[in-house]
Amino acid sequence: MITVSIIEDDKNYREGLKTLIDGSDYFRVLHLYPSAEVALPHITSHPPEIAMVDIKLPGKNGVELIAAIKDALPATLCMVCSFYDDDEYVFNALKNGASGYILKDSMPKQIIESLRELHQGGAPMSRYI
Repeated sequence: MITVSIIEDDKNYREGLKTLIDGSDYFRVLHLYPSAEVALPHITSHPPEIAMVDIKLPGKNGVELIAAIKDALPATLCMVCSFYDDDEYVFNALKNGASGYILKDSMPKQIIESLRELHQGGAPMSRYI
């Protein structure tokens, strides 16, 4: 099983992603985090293979978190899962180490397919990106 950690401040969406990912045949959620500040000290000692990161987090934003994760854990793949499809968010996330960027309104099947594509070396992007 491929391990995924989710950094998402919306509790309902975070729990929904966990249910979706844990229900797949390929992935297992390792940890859930409500903020970058909670995630960062823990994730470095419990590294997932994939980190799903929201852009708009309270405190340190997702772009800053991705940079910190990639600095500490270069092998961890980071994928943004956000409502925001603004060019600046996308560019900054990719520049700081994200390998994929999907929108929260993606269908559940698309989310799982994006995780699989990311793990296989691809760079999944929602079609609106």
